[in-house]
Amino acid sequence: MVALYIINGTLLNELKPSSILAAAEADVRRYRDNVSIDGNEPYAFHRVHVRRGMRHDHGAARDIIAAALVDIERGRQSGKRLTRELYRDVELLKKAIDE
Repeated sequence: MVALYIINGTLLNELKPSSILAAAEADVRRYRDNVSIDGNEPYAFHRVHVRRGMRHDHGAARDIIAAALVDIERGRQSGKRLTRELYRDVELLKKAIDE
């Protein structure tokens, strides 16, 4: 899981592309676990983007990030702080795809 430290609105730890990719990879595992055990574990990325990224059998972390880039405002409007932070920087998301 990606760890962010936010105190009084100040970001103390910058995200790296590898951290964003790791969060997407964790969402792939979470998605598969949720489907196989009828779970409801929350995702780091917006659930719509996780579902879009996993549409095909080959669904992968980079597909989730690509879905996020197409519809970035959905993630930025999320009620989850971690999700909003993942969507904050478009350039970092693009670099994470190339990671």
